[in-house]
Amino acid sequence: MIHLLNDQFYFIKDEYFNKYDKEHKLLRNKENSAEHARPCLFVFLDKNNKDIMWVVPISSQVEKYTNIANHKIQKMMGKGEKKCDQILFGKVLGSKRAFLIQNMFPITKEYIQSIYIDKQTKCPVNISKDTMYEVQCSAKRVLGAALSGRNKYAVFSDISATRKELINELRTKEIKRESDIGSEEFGKNKSKAMSDYKSEIANKKRGSTHNVQKSKNRNMRER
Repeated sequence: MIHLLNDQFYFIKDEYFNKYDKEHKLLRNKENSAEHARPCLFVFLDKNNKDIMWVVPISSQVEKYTNIANHKIQKMMGKGEKKCDQILFGKVLGSKRAFLIQNMFPITKEYIQSIYIDKQTKCPVNISKDTMYEVQCSAKRVLGAALSGRNKYAVFSDISATRKELINELRTKEIKRESDIGSEEFGKNKSKAMSDYKSEIANKKRGSTHNVQKSKNRNMRER
């Protein structure tokens, strides 16, 4: 079982994208022609449901996203804002990467395929505390704006709908689990009741045999 930490990167199963990204609004799970999946940073648990995780994908196309971020900043400066929360940059394994908060999405641990491991150290890939803090703060602001409706374009995909579907999926599995436990307990109770019934019948037979024998012995003595 994978021990999930909110400062590590994870690879997401293709199953998630096939199920929850049918309109292809999320980034592809593989960047360009890469054989491996795209790493996603686990930033924090959902505020109201701790079974849901929020992840931010990263990209090596730094120049592309620098231009996009600068364009966004130019537009925001007219509104008195100077920071772009939707795209941030930081070092991952010594190389600059784009943290695409505009493409963040919710998942559950069922859709985690594996941990992003450093081939050199054989340890999970981490980022600096400062970068992690910056990404978390920006992600919280973007998520809050998207879910509250203040800025429905803050994130590209319909994360609110995906979150609801994940919650329904979790509930369905919990109901099935409770039903399975109930069926198992019913089976155990039924088996125990049958065993108790058989024991009771056996005891009655032994008691009846014992009483018959006592009666025979009494008759013999009276003769």
